[in-house]
Amino acid sequence: GFLARNYHKSNRNIWLDATVEHTAKAFLGLTLNCAKCHDHKYDPISQSAYYQFRALFEPHRIRTDQLPGTPDVEKDGIPRAYDEDPEAATYLYVRGNEKNPLKDSLIAPAVPEFLDVPFEIQPVDLPLESYYPELSSVVRENMLASKQKAEKKAIAKLQSLLEQADKASQAGQPVADQKIHEQLLSEIELASSEVRVAMADRYSFEARCAADLAKHASQSAQEGEEFDSKGQPLKSLSGRAALAEFSYKRAQGTHDVLLKHRNYASALASKEKDKAKREAAIKTADEALKKAQASLDSIPLKPDSESIQYTALGKELPHQSTGRRLALGKWIVHPENPLTARVAINHIWLRHFGTPLVENTFDFGMSAPQPVLLELLDWLAAELISSGWDMKHIHRMILTSETYASASDESDLALYRSNAARDPENKLFWRANVRRLDAEEVRDSLLAVSRSLDESLSGPDIDFADGDKVMRRSLYFRHAYEKQMPMLVLFDAASPNECYRRKPSLVPQQALALANSPLARRLAGQLADNCLEESKNVLDSTPEDSTDFVNRLFQTTIGRPPTSKELAACIAFLASQTELMSDTSSLTRFSESDDPEDLTQTPDERARQSLALVLFNHHDFVSIR
Repeated sequence: GFLARNYHKSNRNIWLDATVEHTAKAFLGLTLNCAKCHDHKYDPISQSAYYQFRALFEPHRIRTDQLPGTPDVEKDGIPRAYDEDPEAATYLYVRGNEKNPLKDSLIAPAVPEFLDVPFEIQPVDLPLESYYPELSSVVRENMLASKQKAEKKAIAKLQSLLEQADKASQAGQPVADQKIHEQLLSEIELASSEVRVAMADRYSFEARCAADLAKHASQSAQEGEEFDSKGQPLKSLSGRAALAEFSYKRAQGTHDVLLKHRNYASALASKEKDKAKREAAIKTADEALKKAQASLDSIPLKPDSESIQYTALGKELPHQSTGRRLALGKWIVHPENPLTARVAINHIWLRHFGTPLVENTFDFGMSAPQPVLLELLDWLAAELISSGWDMKHIHRMILTSETYASASDESDLALYRSNAARDPENKLFWRANVRRLDAEEVRDSLLAVSRSLDESLSGPDIDFADGDKVMRRSLYFRHAYEKQMPMLVLFDAASPNECYRRKPSLVPQQALALANSPLARRLAGQLADNCLEESKNVLDSTPEDSTDFVNRLFQTTIGRPPTSKELAACIAFLASQTELMSDTSSLTRFSESDDPEDLTQTPDERARQSLALVLFNHHDFVSIR
């Protein structure tokens, strides 16, 4: 998935450049990309070291494998990296220009030497379904199910036509309907041919599948002949596959001729008044018929009983991986690597506190200033490594610390002023930084508090335009330069190319989106209904008393009860809004509502929805303190 993210179909160099750049930045905190055209200006990384690192990725490509029950990888699938060309060469580009490679100097794969971490590349033997994906159990089951479905559909169609013919025969067919009868017989002939093709296709697949599996299974030699794991001669299986494929090709060829002949007859019988169009249609149909007949004639009438040649199910890939990416992965997480754990801790800290320990999250090089809390960074990095890279352990340690529990307000004014004087930028984290939720968290929070969030996991990406209709988590929506959900963009969504650290903004459009978007308005109504329903179950609550409703609304949206002033203001707001909505002369102001459901609401319902919408726009709803 990581390697596929920057996939660039038209130019592999662009793809590999991005792969080198973001592998180094994301895992090592190194700007290795700065050495593409010349030696790095600050760090001990030569230009040749850049291309040695690139050589680690040179052989690989990306494919999409099928998932159970989903043969169409355009709809859903899982990306796989594999070494398509183990012998792929890497050359140094003069000044980084791909049009000017130094062909007399082949670059070998390697990692930056200055880190002095053990690194060794060993080829990796691959299992069958890795080098021959079409023989995996998932693909075989998907393909067989697809062919069985096509066969059943063809049989059902034929049975339906036969039933029609039988009913017509029992009723007696009038002479005047002879043409309809002939047409029905023609359809039966075509449907029968479709059944033969579907059955032959399914049998051919099963036979070729068995032959391919036997060919790649454990084999033993006996008197010069190979056997599969069950002791069945491979030649027998191959011969059966060749015969089955021959039968399918004959059935398909015969069906094509039958279909093209029918099209030709239809063109001849056409009542098209335009002579030129009619003749053109006849000529096109005639040429298609001749082509289909020629294709059928090229297939022998009888199979070669000695033939064991058949079409394999798919393309066989190299049986070994170069092992370069595995070696790189082991090198990255080697306990002696001084960078990886530090980079990981810095990102974890950033997500919890809003501010990292190292300001530039992707550059731990010589030009980066020394962190104020360097010892803390190193201690946490060592803890991460010694725990076996257990990130949950680090999360728990941070979240249960006094530092994380620090308040963001001025509850102790004297201490606050003292600390602020000594560390006004809060570099020592003596207080909590107030920060806004990320874009995805804002949308997901709207869905969660209104009980509308679809928490189902995995699946293909969702069209970004369906953000107001599909209630899945925001991370499942398509996110590319030209395909971004507007609401997420307003709240500073991640860059489509990379996201080491977001740059939060504060613009009026954010409040407008939470106040006026159809999604926010609809969810506010659902939230209000939920809180009202819960409030009705309170013994001391009455329809006229909104206290419990307001309390539940505050607790659900911003995680605390309202203050006495807030409670009084909200109750007064509900009363005034209900009165306003009840005034028919004022309803014209709301007649052009974006949501048609708003027009069917009672004054009380609209007032409660408006209050929920107000709390969606409360600063504490989109903030972490």
